[in-house]
Amino acid sequence: MTEPLDKLSPEASALAITELVASNTIGATPQASALQRACVICTAPGSGSDLLSEALERVGCLGRPNEYFRGADEDLQRWNERPGIERPLDHVDDVIAKGSTPNGVFGLTLQWFQVGDLANRFRAVDEDLAAESDFDECLRRRFARVDYLWLRRRNKVAQGISWYCATGRDMRFAPSESPVKATLDSKNARFDFAEIDRCVQLVEDYDRLWHEFFSRKRIRVLVLFYEDFVRDQQSYERTIRGICKYAGLALHDVPVDAPAYRRQADPLSLQLEQLYRQINAGSDRAAEPPTRDGPQARVSDAHVRPPLSRTADVPAAMSGTAGESSLAETASTKPERAPELPLIAYDLRSQLGVKLAAAPQRRDWMDATNQRFAYSCLPLVIANQHGWFLLCPCRLSVVWNGTASLDSIVIAYPPNETRRFASSHFGEGILTFHMDFIFRTPPGVNLHVRGPANMPKDGIQALEGIIETDWSEATFTMNWKMTRPHNPVIFEENEPFAMLTPVVRGEIERYRPEIRPVSDNPELEAGFRAWSRSRDAFNDGLKQSGSEARRIRRQRHYVRGETVMQNQAQEHQTSLHLQEFVDNRK
Repeated sequence: MTEPLDKLSPEASALAITELVASNTIGATPQASALQRACVICTAPGSGSDLLSEALERVGCLGRPNEYFRGADEDLQRWNERPGIERPLDHVDDVIAKGSTPNGVFGLTLQWFQVGDLANRFRAVDEDLAAESDFDECLRRRFARVDYLWLRRRNKVAQGISWYCATGRDMRFAPSESPVKATLDSKNARFDFAEIDRCVQLVEDYDRLWHEFFSRKRIRVLVLFYEDFVRDQQSYERTIRGICKYAGLALHDVPVDAPAYRRQADPLSLQLEQLYRQINAGSDRAAEPPTRDGPQARVSDAHVRPPLSRTADVPAAMSGTAGESSLAETASTKPERAPELPLIAYDLRSQLGVKLAAAPQRRDWMDATNQRFAYSCLPLVIANQHGWFLLCPCRLSVVWNGTASLDSIVIAYPPNETRRFASSHFGEGILTFHMDFIFRTPPGVNLHVRGPANMPKDGIQALEGIIETDWSEATFTMNWKMTRPHNPVIFEENEPFAMLTPVVRGEIERYRPEIRPVSDNPELEAGFRAWSRSRDAFNDGLKQSGSEARRIRRQRHYVRGETVMQNQAQEHQTSLHLQEFVDNRK
């Protein structure tokens, strides 16, 4: 059997590897051959699926992936021209034979808009399949095991432009030894905002549909990101080996060659992206920051956008090469906004009265420090605001007798208060807060649920959890562990008992921690030495009456976002501005 994803080592893949749901639906069906299995690349146009398909075919044990089910009448002629595929209307057996490696693994690349054609063709040759059988049910009836790979791209704008630019090309990837093209052909040299926007919308919609399908059917899937796959040869090789391990196939001593294809990127494709973003920055569909497919910690906007739903005025056409039309001539320099992402709290009963509010900057204990010096620590202040609070609807007094029984906690509510939003649900001195909300985040985003940041409470400790709120239909609770018996703990009305912070699933697993001597980074070492000398001199000055250090009281390089050498940080935050929950309950 395939090794569970949670047991894969971080080295198994250079990509973000995630198991969307814990249940494993992989299994044989009565009609499935014990020798046949399938490896399916699920994707959207412009994701680099050609490169991944070619890489898996060269491995020799994961099938020969291709888009065998295209679903368009004009494509039928292609099947007549393919060796060994003679019956375009009934070619399932021929396709499986063509797409399989000698070990019995069938490789398939599948766009979302092709799933209907696949199901139709399988149902046409298997009368036992129900008319409503989807493509997954069709594959599992034919194959003893199906492994799904979901190939995605973080930069959806670049993906849409890749699809746009690929129109009219024979392939999105060119042989490695061929010279790099500096421009697109004349057909694609023009900037068409509406068409690019349509492509961007579609790839976002296809990603959403894949996510909904995997979540609804609770299918175990390996999530791959194009940006990580193409980073370098080491990442490329680690990816292929990680896929083999996920599929339960050994590939230890077999060399993984460099890709035979290279990315067909050029200066114009990047300019198209920059121009699109600049024009779109002031609209309601601002997208991720421009990047050369580098890592990003942000997911794309998960709202559904119907294709061809909007038009826009298009600036002067970009004719010829990228150098013949500057961005300054065709777009404004309006700064980009980060995309807005949904965070929805579905109220189940509206009875408990728990409120939601953006976490404030202030803390009582910080206000009470000498000259409020605690606020000079910017990391502390940012952490204070890094999420949303859930607030107690009334005052609560809790006492624990020190035992593990369910009745070891006594909870006292105000007189005439009928709401019971806290209880001893687990025993062991654990206080459980109920909230009666189901939270929904964008695909691939969890909620980190914890106690209020930098708000210590005597006699009790907040417990933390991370919840996959993009698919789970269950509620969750906030729990605190009492630490001191017979010590009353008070939660005041409107005091926060939980804090919610969205986090990108699997992002932390992408990091490759290592320890190096600081001498490996001479620029960093020089900066540190300068900072250390400056700090020592400043601390000495604090001891001297009338010194400049005493006058300014603290150095503020970090607060200003600059180094000791006055180099400015490219990005720096001194405060957060979270939006409040909008109450749309009727």
